Amino acid sequence: MQFQTSGHVVSAAFDANQWLVINLPTGQRAYTRLAVDNKTGGETWLMADWVGGKAQRVEETLVVKPATGAGFGTVTQASRMWESGLFIESRTPFFFYLYKNGTGERVLKDLDLGTESRTPIPSWHLDGLNLVQQRPFGPGTRDRTWVPLSNVGKNHWVMESETADDGSGAIVLIKPRVNYYLDTGKAVPPASGLKASQGFVSMSDKPKVAR
Repeated sequence: MQFQTSGHVVSAAFDANQWLVINLPTGQRAYTRLAVDNKTGGETWLMADWVGGKAQRVEETLVVKPATGAGFGTVTQASRMWESGLFIESRTPFFFYLYKNGTGERVLKDLDLGTESRTPIPSWHLDGLNLVQQRPFGPGTRDRTWVPLSNVGKNHWVMESETADDGSGAIVLIKPRVNYYLDTGKAVPPASGLKASQGFVSMSDKPKVAR
């Protein structure tokens, strides 16, 4: 097995129960497929720390097969309301509204309270096929990057990550993870004078997944 970014090669093999066991310098890790979603094109796998031939700490993770032609198209084509797949079945769905003028908003909705909160995205752009959003981070910026993996209908699969740099060095805020974004329609900036924030939702009792 070869890691794409580093180029490192490690040994990997399936055990009798169809766990793919990978031998890493720090120990073994194993994966097994749980389900395939034909609607989105994604797969749900289990990822486990592997000790003595058995799964220890286990997490659920999204997996997708990369496909040629993946991407967001032009700026106009990318100017949509994108719903994060990580929260698509929750009571607090999370969106990125990207506008054609190169700005946007992060929109968090609470379906139980009937409220939403909005925070601005001062800048976003296409860097080749990748889509990059920039927000202030002290005197510097925090950059969220979507690297296209696969397009399945209105679902766009990406390798998503976020880093920040305030001038003193880069910080990783979100390690690269597989996610998909559902195109929910054209993104239109709010009318002039409309406040961006339309409520505030406390996330203290919600799943601890970085948005």
